[in-house]
Amino acid sequence: MSPAIGAVPLGLPDETPLEPFGRSALGRSRALIEVRARRLLEAKIGFVPHPSFDDPAARTEILGPTPEPADGKAP
Repeated sequence: MSPAIGAVPLGLPDETPLEPFGRSALGRSRALIEVRARRLLEAKIGFVPHPSFDDPAARTEILGPTPEPADGKAP
């Protein structure tokens, strides 16, 4: 795990919290992305209702197979 994880509050300038870790601009950018990704993964996401979920005609489309990627490659 990166030493910057948890050390970068969102909203602060990139160079401020990560300079002590000796990171380049690209390294800071990657560390910030990693921090944001971890926060998203830790966030609790609740059910968001939509009228189409109750439509029997939409069941196959909603619960159907995962569509192929646009570029034809697996993610």
